[in-house]
Amino acid sequence: NNMTCTAQWAENTNNVVFSANGGSGGSSATLPLGTPITPPQMTRPGYIFIGWNPALPSAAVDGFNTYTAQWSTGKYQITFDANGGTGSTSALMAYGAVLSAPAVSRAGYTFTGWSPAVPSTVPSASTTYTAQWTRSQVQITFDANGGTGGKVVMMSYGDALVPPAVTRAGYVFTGWSPAVPTTVVEGNRTYTAQWLLAD
Repeated sequence: NNMTCTAQWAENTNNVVFSANGGSGGSSATLPLGTPITPPQMTRPGYIFIGWNPALPSAAVDGFNTYTAQWSTGKYQITFDANGGTGSTSALMAYGAVLSAPAVSRAGYTFTGWSPAVPSTVPSASTTYTAQWTRSQVQITFDANGGTGGKVVMMSYGDALVPPAVTRAGYVFTGWSPAVPTTVVEGNRTYTAQWLLAD
């Protein structure tokens, strides 16, 4: 007898794997041939996602296919703010690069560190590190130079500076050498009373 045999088909399902390649967001799926492919969102701290390898088709193709996320090292603005001092810097730096803080200085102040603390390598975000300072302590000496009323005090840079009253029998006080400023200046200082013999 005549007979017709008709082939029967089942649609292939195709495995699609998204490899995060060191990041997060990887996934896998089983899709019928021709199903549109929507890739997952990939993230990796300090890196910029630049695409897939191999290039991602618009729809599922035959077989087991792995698409691997490709990354580029991110670059971030790193700023060191001397906060009233000198030595500030700012540069675009690659994530993970060695990070060394610059030397900073500020007249009359002692450097106490950075805020926030500086890590050993460039972080995954643009960051400003601000120098922290405390006012320097200096020794101020008022030398009565043969009279009375002299004193030695520890003061902070920038404090108001008022000299003591000094006296010397038989002499007239004519001032200080060097002249006493209105505020404490940087470094230890000695101010010496000057006298003129009274008539």
